[in-house]
Amino acid sequence: MERPAPEKSRRRRLWRASAAVYCALALLSCALLACLAALAALQLARPRQWPLPPPQSGARLVLNGPNKSMKEGKLEWYADNRMDGVFLGPGFEYNPASHTLKIKNRGLYYIYAQLSAFHLIKRFSEEEGNATLTIHHVTAQVSAPILTLPLRLSSHPNKSIAAFTAVSPYQLAGGDLLYVTLTVSHPAKENQRNSTQWYFGDNTVFGLSLISGNCNSEATGINGCSPASLEVEWILKDFCKFFQSNV
Repeated sequence: MERPAPEKSRRRRLWRASAAVYCALALLSCALLACLAALAALQLARPRQWPLPPPQSGARLVLNGPNKSMKEGKLEWYADNRMDGVFLGPGFEYNPASHTLKIKNRGLYYIYAQLSAFHLIKRFSEEEGNATLTIHHVTAQVSAPILTLPLRLSSHPNKSIAAFTAVSPYQLAGGDLLYVTLTVSHPAKENQRNSTQWYFGDNTVFGLSLISGNCNSEATGINGCSPASLEVEWILKDFCKFFQSNV
């Protein structure tokens, strides 16, 4: 038996309304996907800010005096959090007079350093040299080097070079001090003594971070300990950025 005409008309209107709703939802989904794609592209194009280590866990100091001639002695550092690339957590204290970093909290630390340099030449010379950065650990009883970073100084003009090293895990106690020294040696010939010069690059840094997770000094699998992930990401990006800009 054929349905009444009003019932058929009502069903057609409902079907058309449902189709319109589905079309509107599909268009809305497409628009949302387009917006997400645009935001992702914008995020990739935008210069990424390097993450800071978690509060209390890390310090990252930048050399005070980039582009200065490399000289032997104790190195000075920028420790003001307002400066680009510098972070000094509340668990640390930098003394600008003695150029030492004081550790306030006992723990296992990931300690690292990066030394960068560039070479200027006034006239032709085949002279090369070596620079060695050393991190010293001072306790109430002793003072000893804990990390050395050698860097071969090339004689190529206007060439930037860098080296990175780290030690982990390393036990530090509250009240311990760290400081950094530099030694420079080269076979200076009398007629070439002033012919070459090496300068600090602007990527010379020194820092440390508390090791996160379930590490402890009695752990048998201590080599499996890893430093705070944010700090490591920052360190690696710093080093990769330097080499990408100098390849």
